[in-house]
Amino acid sequence: MPAYFSIVLEFDRNDIDLNSVDELCFYMKHAGLSFRSGAWGAEKLTQGEITAHNQELLLQNFEPDPDEDHGNSYFQSEFDLEGFSGVRGFYLNNSPTDGRYEYVLVIPEEEIYDENEPKCLKKETAEKLLHLLDWLWHMPSIRTIQTLTENCDDITPETEFGNGVKPQAHPYAIVSEKQLKKLDTEGFDVMPYHYGGVVLTNKKYKFI
Repeated sequence: MPAYFSIVLEFDRNDIDLNSVDELCFYMKHAGLSFRSGAWGAEKLTQGEITAHNQELLLQNFEPDPDEDHGNSYFQSEFDLEGFSGVRGFYLNNSPTDGRYEYVLVIPEEEIYDENEPKCLKKETAEKLLHLLDWLWHMPSIRTIQTLTENCDDITPETEFGNGVKPQAHPYAIVSEKQLKKLDTEGFDVMPYHYGGVVLTNKKYKFI
């Protein structure tokens, strides 16, 4: 399997309502993600069937068992996105007691980074990523957006920002202005964003 670049959307369980999954689908569509099919055992399902199933599990605060069949967990989806071979999306709720959950979008790393210079991105690719993140940040319920390489640890929960732990930004993270006040921003370029957000760009990355 190829290595994957991940865009991780962090949400607060207290914000879940009956339309949470529909809301995410709405913003992903406007971000340019077009539903292709289900994935990992859900290939024959429609987007509506996947949405209804995932919504029910979210409301139950369902915690996936990695040893169980995919059919007993959150259903995954494949999306088309201009400029990329495809994007897979799925929910994570591995620590339901901490009051948060995540939605993850994965793209093959080779389509994001320069193979010979792993900390380099083509400007065109970087602009496409920012356009995607831009629309996702419009979601009223979103808490943070963090980006990871295959070798990264998990994202940093927003509750850890005050403890000096930085968000994952490879190359970008988006946090709120309120969260920024608690963050150590050394190593980041900081740019004001819309809807009370701030874009953090990792200075270790180059754009060519």
